[in-house]
Amino acid sequence: MAGRIRTGQLDRLLQIRSATLANDATGQPIETWTTTATVWCKREDMSGAEASDAGERSAETNSEFTIRYRTGVTPKNRLICEAREYDVVSVLEVGRREYLTIMARARAE
Repeated sequence: MAGRIRTGQLDRLLQIRSATLANDATGQPIETWTTTATVWCKREDMSGAEASDAGERSAETNSEFTIRYRTGVTPKNRLICEAREYDVVSVLEVGRREYLTIMARARAE
């Protein structure tokens, strides 16, 4: 992604989520996801595929999200954009701390 992004291109809300450990009702540790930031982003769907596993069909979408630069975004995060959950694949800095490009894969539903 070269060049500057116009503010109007950041037209979708994106939740950045992080895993935390909590205890369930029986005291067993469980992983929960909490929103650590909500930011405006530009989303571009890069590719999609459909697969069949044991008779069940699933669709996969690879997307690129561009947000203003912020620290703490890593492949350990998950994203939610327009009610769809994504696993972060990679995070790339654009310019000198101007933007982040986040490559992500939609989670199977």
